[in-house]
Amino acid sequence: MKLAFIGTHGIPANYGGAETSVEELSTRLVKKGHEVTVYGRSFKKFVVKDNYKGVKSVKIRSFKNKELDFVYRRVVSSLLASFKKFDVLHYYGNDGGLYALLPKIFRKKIVVTCDGFEWERDSYSYITKKILKMSLNITAFLANKIIMDNVIVKDWFENTFNISTEYMPYGAHIESKFDDEVLINYGLIKKEYFVFVGRLVQEKRIEILINAYNKVDSEKKLVIIGDNIYDPKYVDYLKSVANKDKILFLGAVYGRECGELTKGAYGYISASSLEGSSPSLIQAMGYGLPVIVSDIQPNLEVIGNTGSYFESENVYDLVSKINMMLLDENKAKKIGLACQERCKKNYSWEKIVSDHEKIYQSLIKKEG
Repeated sequence: MKLAFIGTHGIPANYGGAETSVEELSTRLVKKGHEVTVYGRSFKKFVVKDNYKGVKSVKIRSFKNKELDFVYRRVVSSLLASFKKFDVLHYYGNDGGLYALLPKIFRKKIVVTCDGFEWERDSYSYITKKILKMSLNITAFLANKIIMDNVIVKDWFENTFNISTEYMPYGAHIESKFDDEVLINYGLIKKEYFVFVGRLVQEKRIEILINAYNKVDSEKKLVIIGDNIYDPKYVDYLKSVANKDKILFLGAVYGRECGELTKGAYGYISASSLEGSSPSLIQAMGYGLPVIVSDIQPNLEVIGNTGSYFESENVYDLVSKINMMLLDENKAKKIGLACQERCKKNYSWEKIVSDHEKIYQSLIKKEG
């Protein structure tokens, strides 16, 4: 098959969960014999063509303004893809159908992966939120197949638009061994820190996590991995309210380094108020970490009867849950193993890639 991914920042992954998903899917699909192109961003030139692990990479010049950047690159990527002989175009984002109008005229098969209730993100303007929600009508009408990364959004979408969708969460690597050298390079000690991984945007509620950890009486550090290139002032604010002796900001770290830093942690914490199925949470579980998450439905869906959760936005409840995990290291290990077993059963990349491949093949067979 000839496949294209549109709507992310491209590969290798250097932004968020969608990019990680596209990297895992595209590189594994190439190994299965398919021809894959990923459209992403470039900071300098208008169009840059590259090759990454056998995947064709087309990068479009980006803008500093987040909303303008997203719209512009998706429009240009769709135009370029319309004139290529792709069997399937796979868009990421609830507004994927909006950009797929032209490719649809050229009879391309369209798959859209929707990422939760995007129009509720605090980091988007009022107009953008309205457009994102309205564009779902076009996506529902135009897409040949819609993929949801969590059951809550899937149920809402199907009830709202009276159509069927596919449930497909993000995947994870299932492993525990790690390289101590990466930790040493960052001045960290195995199991002597908690970790959070994600974009530093308002809906991740990093300030809740920081305020809680400022109150925790422990020698263990909190390591925050992530950045926000579109809103550096917010990142500066987060750093200003953090206890610098207890909380470390490592910035954006990706790939193997990020994996090793996550594996070496005592536990994973997320205070998000809005998620689909969080890729970094799923990956932390895959590494065997005990997790503490806010009690929003998508998080509870991911952890099932494993892990620990606190009342969303409640700093003192989060402090309590962190202290409980610190109190009994053996119990924390058992929780981590339970998280890993759940991840192995439900979120392995092998299963996720195979499920995507079946969807693409079914659309091509229907055409034939």
